[in-house]
Amino acid sequence: MKRLKLCPRHFALWITCIGGIMKGRISLVAIMTVLSACAGTHYQKLGVGGGYSDKQMEPGRWEVRFLSNVASTEGFAEKAAIYRTAELAQANGYPYFQVVSGSVRFNTHAIATSTSIGYMTSKGQTAKLVAVGKREKNSELNCEGPDRSACANFDTAQVLNELRPIMKQAGHRRPVKD
Repeated sequence: MKRLKLCPRHFALWITCIGGIMKGRISLVAIMTVLSACAGTHYQKLGVGGGYSDKQMEPGRWEVRFLSNVASTEGFAEKAAIYRTAELAQANGYPYFQVVSGSVRFNTHAIATSTSIGYMTSKGQTAKLVAVGKREKNSELNCEGPDRSACANFDTAQVLNELRPIMKQAGHRRPVKD
């Protein structure tokens, strides 16, 4: 079989089509990370470029995380985590949910090459929250985290209706500043 160059010469990367073996100094993961940073994070299950992950801690209680990349609009990770929680609440028959713990932090990404591992901080964000499904609209707040301002009650249908247009956009790019 013939070996093909998939990248222009100035990138100095040689890729063998058969077997997908990299012959260069940059790993496929590093290339994908750089390319995914060009577009804002889509609302999607966690993958290259970010997305949501969730786990049911017990019936009606979930931990939800959303990882956004550097090109995503500010606050998108938090909105996406709340939206995902609303989807879970609806799927489990809860008309309301309560965020009992939450945080948003800047991401630190590990970059690996064939010769080293490095870390860089970007303006991407990770939103993490713990939520409980509720049957009543104005349930008493049971805040569990140190940041009491993160705790709130939400109407499941209202969150889905208000955030759906934002979550279904093609991508969430920060405006370019001159």
